[in-house]
Amino acid sequence: MRKIFILILLFLTTSAFGKDYRSAEQLSRDIPTISIPKIQQKSSINFKVGQSISDTYITTYPLLLSYSNYFSKHLGFIIEGSYSLTRDSDLKNSIDDVIEKGFEKVILPDYSYNLAHAMIGLLFKPIYGKITFFSEKIIHFDTFITIGAGGTYNIYYKAKELENNERELNKTNLFTGSVFLSIGQNYFLTDTFALNFEILDNITLGEIKNEFINQNFYLRLGMQYLF
Repeated sequence: MRKIFILILLFLTTSAFGKDYRSAEQLSRDIPTISIPKIQQKSSINFKVGQSISDTYITTYPLLLSYSNYFSKHLGFIIEGSYSLTRDSDLKNSIDDVIEKGFEKVILPDYSYNLAHAMIGLLFKPIYGKITFFSEKIIHFDTFITIGAGGTYNIYYKAKELENNERELNKTNLFTGSVFLSIGQNYFLTDTFALNFEILDNITLGEIKNEFINQNFYLRLGMQYLF
């Protein structure tokens, strides 16, 4: 459902903001002479919202703010930070319900989630061009890759079985070093605004759940202001 919503949103925005080409002849004449728009070489502030797609017991919804700047046509840097809203997953709620009703003994396994992070990294744009979505409206787009490093603030729960079908959860706050990898696309609506989406892999290097490396994947959708 979320993927369908994103596709509909992209279709509506391209129809509303894209440049109108009145003939196929003009369209074919313009596309081979694509150049990088100046709007792609500016500084920008990004606000993004996302959702974790790899957590089992807690679903996180990161709220992210970032600043980026390009020092060439293809390379730039980015600084970002995030804080996540959270909710229990359906699986965790069903396990909690079984435990509370005392149907059987169930121990919730150890689990963790990322609550916040800060990162600085490099931006690389290997692909750029023009695109149309089922219409004669055309907008500029680019594909970007981010490689960065920073830290992640994690919440770690360790479950312990007690008597009388009860349990105890020990909460620990963990700060870990992290490596961030992402790929996404920008769709430029005007000279100052763009929509973007990306897939992010947050690779935590500290020990979580007795593992030295733990990966968390996120889908993120955002709005970019260029200046």
